[in-house]
Amino acid sequence: MPIFQQFETERLSVAHWAETIAVPEARRRLATQLPDLLTPDVIAHLPPFFDLTDQNMDQWIDARDAESDI
Repeated sequence: MPIFQQFETERLSVAHWAETIAVPEARRRLATQLPDLLTPDVIAHLPPFFDLTDQNMDQWIDARDAESDI
């Protein structure tokens, strides 16, 4: 498990996603919520792979997990 400091503010909760994507129900919930979070305005200045248009969410999550420590 990566070393990561989980934290929360009044409006934000930040945690490593390893435990979330390891639990099937939590992973499905994440896959359902990501398109609503990563809107065109949010990803406008992020690398192109953040564009979720026409992407399979499970494949997108697997690709991000393989290349990054999120």
